[in-house]
Amino acid sequence: MQVYFDWVVLFQVFCIVQGFTTGIYLLTTKKQQPSHYWLGWLLLGLTLQITDYFLSRSGIYYRNRWLYFSPFFFSWSFGPLIYFYVKSRVQKINRISYWHFVPVMVQGIFYLLLVFQPLSVKADFWISVHKPYTRYLEHYGACLSVLCYGISSITFGGISKERDSRHYYFLCGLILFYIVAAIDPLFNHLYLEPTAPKFYLTALVLPLFMYSLALYGLLRKPTILIRKKAANSSVDKDKLDQVIKVMHEAKLYKNPDLSLPILAQQIGLPTNELSRIINSGLQKTFADFVNDFRIAEVKERMLKAEDERFSLLGLALDAGFSSKTTFNRVFKERTGMAPKFFKKESQLINRGEALPNES
Repeated sequence: MQVYFDWVVLFQVFCIVQGFTTGIYLLTTKKQQPSHYWLGWLLLGLTLQITDYFLSRSGIYYRNRWLYFSPFFFSWSFGPLIYFYVKSRVQKINRISYWHFVPVMVQGIFYLLLVFQPLSVKADFWISVHKPYTRYLEHYGACLSVLCYGISSITFGGISKERDSRHYYFLCGLILFYIVAAIDPLFNHLYLEPTAPKFYLTALVLPLFMYSLALYGLLRKPTILIRKKAANSSVDKDKLDQVIKVMHEAKLYKNPDLSLPILAQQIGLPTNELSRIINSGLQKTFADFVNDFRIAEVKERMLKAEDERFSLLGLALDAGFSSKTTFNRVFKERTGMAPKFFKKESQLINRGEALPNES
């Protein structure tokens, strides 16, 4: 079997070997950090997509047409995997909402239904459906997923420039790349030959990104938890108590725009020192620290009969939450139940009634 080789194909082969070995290593190594699990799956997904690029560029697809529509594309999983990877680096994930992965399940079923079809059906589907429609849906769906989950990782995942500058800039770079990747197919006919791949930029740059990520995952030492435990003993307990006391007595958490610099100014501590006190002394991110106070106030007011007239949204906004969506998500993470059901339970307790099972 003849295989076409150039420097791009050789680099793709190198990335495929690196990606599979590193991904499997991260998934199977003992005493792994939780973030390794998500990084391992992300690497395997990226590597499968690069495998598809390799089979196409090397001519293997052309000479083995039965391979057309093999299930190598799981790009709709990249966004959720990036989000859970980032989130697991800064906090323990107690519950995973698997609806995040429904799109990639649909994507997988799509290819499994096509891969076993006769070549004539595949060819007709490629010409009439996939080439003009579904491949664009797949590409822009992946771009939108990564953009939304990348922004969510920065906004809600606890990653900040001050705390973890490497991952912060990595996410910013990834968001920028997928913005360009979304725009590129619209005008790349201006600088490419008509026969060139439509998603040229993605096919060229994604192997570089995957290789860098694999190298990082392979060489990075799991020192985060060790540093936290070591730093915990060096935290000034008086300052930690002061931070908690000011937050509780002044109710600073009620400010929906409360940030680390604002709290540091109120307490009279440098921003970096306050961040270290919260992260190392309490083993929490700043967002978790503030939201714990907000959730505690909402729960306390739910138990008060005089506050029953207030809506859940009213309680949440008064406690400092900026939106109903954020409140619902954080409340369920902390308590394991939806705010509506928790409030109902609290009202029944106030009246001395027994609460029936949720089922």
